[in-house]
Formats: sequence, structure tokens, C-alpha cells
Amino acid sequence: GFAMFATLAVHDKAAADEVFLETLPLIEEMAVDERNFVKKAVNWALRQIGKRNEDLRFAAMATSSRLAESANAAARWVGKDALREFWLRRIRRLVPALAAMLLAVGVWGSIWGSDYQQTQLRRDYPWAIFYSANWGQIFSKVEYFAGTPTLLRHLWSLGVEEQWYIVWPLLFVLIAKLGGSARRKG
Repeated sequence: GFAMFATLAVHDKAAADEVFLETLPLIEEMAVDERNFVKKAVNWALRQIGKRNEDLRFAAMATSSRLAESANAAARWVGKDALREFWLRRIRRLVPALAAMLLAVGVWGSIWGSDYQQTQLRRDYPWAIFYSANWGQIFSKVEYFAGTPTLLRHLWSLGVEEQWYIVWPLLFVLIAKLGGSARRKG
């Protein structure tokens, strides 16, 4: 069953997203099975479905988040493990490139940059490191199309993307926990 879905997700590039979207409720239902091989196959299918494309990644992450908050230990393991792999893949892909780019721009700016560019770098660097360049530009009242572009202006989109993956899931988990505690009290 689930090993076949994982294999299909990896190898059948022509398979429609609907096939995998219809599989997610079944994955969620069977994630409570404590048997080790079932649990691992369910987890594998969930992770592979999430790797196919952005739409399926969002759906698989939503399923993983619900499972991670489950009262069932097996379902919690499946959800947390899938989320952990997603985050580690993202970190391994983005952080080295961001670090190399920030180092190169920092060195270039300190050696050859004008005083204005060096001031911009001192202002924008902390925002860039923490994936919040979009907020740095907002708080600095930097117009996107006005004047000479800052050396790190292009990082606003990466900031928005990472906030989507970091801030919103944490907010949803917090809301779910608060909602759950309010239901138990009421």
C-alpha cells in the first residue's frame, strides 16, 4: 500500500496531483497504526508526496502538522518526522547559499563599496541573516523601485517565503493549542 504510493510519488512524474491529494486522508487515518513497518511506510509515503511540487508540499505539511499534534504516539511520530525532514532539506539547500552570498557581498561591499553601500549593508545585514529583509525594508521606509537598489534588496522574497514556512506554521500550532485548551476548559 503505502510503499507503493511512495514509489509512485518518486517515479511516476506524469501522475496527477489529485491521486496524491486523495491519499493524504488515508495516510492520516493509518498513521495511528503502531506497527513499525506500517508507521514507516506511512511516513515514507507522506514525505515523498511532499517532495513532488509546492502544492503537494503544502498539503503534506498540513497533514504532517495535524499528525504532529495528534494524541496518538504513532501519528505524532509520523508527523514530526516528516516535518523534520522538510525543514532539514530546506536548511541544507538555502543556508549555505545565503551564507556564501552574504559573505561575498559583505567582502565586496567593505572593499569596493561606496560609503552609501556600506551604510546600507550595515542596516540590511541583520535583517538578511534572519530572513526578514522584507521587514527591514518596510521599517527603513525603502521604496522598492526608488533610487539605487540596495545590495541586499532581492532578499525580500526569500524573507517572505521563509516567514511563510516558519511563522505561519508556528502560529497555526499556537492557535490549535489555544483552541484545544479553550475547548477543554469550556
